Amino acid sequence: MTASLGVPRVGCHEKYLGLPCFYGKNKWHLFTSIKDKVWNELSEWKSKFLSTSGREVLTKAIIQSIPTYSMSIFKLPYSLIKELHHLCAQFWWGGNDEKKRIHWCTWERLCVHKLNGGMGFRNLRLFNQAILAKQAWRIHTCPSSLATRVLQGFYFTNSTFLQVCKISSASFVWRSILWGRELLMQGSRYKIGTGNDTYIYHNCWLPRDGSFRISSLWVLGEFSKVSLLKKCNGAMGLFSDQCFFPP
Repeated sequence: MTASLGVPRVGCHEKYLGLPCFYGKNKWHLFTSIKDKVWNELSEWKSKFLSTSGREVLTKAIIQSIPTYSMSIFKLPYSLIKELHHLCAQFWWGGNDEKKRIHWCTWERLCVHKLNGGMGFRNLRLFNQAILAKQAWRIHTCPSSLATRVLQGFYFTNSTFLQVCKISSASFVWRSILWGRELLMQGSRYKIGTGNDTYIYHNCWLPRDGSFRISSLWVLGEFSKVSLLKKCNGAMGLFSDQCFFPP
């Protein structure tokens, strides 16, 4: 194929489609290009000649959008995100390497919504987890996709995506997706059909605010399923509320 197309053959690709293919224990060096891109953009702008609105637009529309592509696949190191936040804060307050400016409030405060007294900047760590949670949701809702089938063959052949446990030998991509799944699980719950696949005590399935789980003592067996409640009463009604659910 290389001979017919006239292209050279490369033994090892450090990057593919702009993303790293190989990684070691130090993940920070994999994404130094993101910091370099942010720094190059900031060095071309003279913040002292920009208005407050101009710095806000540039920060939100350009600077904070640079790492989005990598964030959709990988969990960026916390040290790198802190440096990106520092560069954004420095540009926002009009400072540079030669002249420091006072930061009148923390970057976390600036990331609060404008209606709550902040500026609405992105907290890149929370944004990173939110994007990975979307990837986790796609894996859960699209079991026939090629990516889901490949991951299923490697990591959850005999289980479901929401129930699979972490393993130490997992790839960096898979561990990043599982980190996004943690956020997904916080606000999701099972929709009960037959109840044959939902555990009473271990799954989130109660239609109410809070943890969506039963917090009372285990009256039934630890791994009892919701279908057992339906068999006892024909439906999850008065019997279930009085006997198994806390007031």
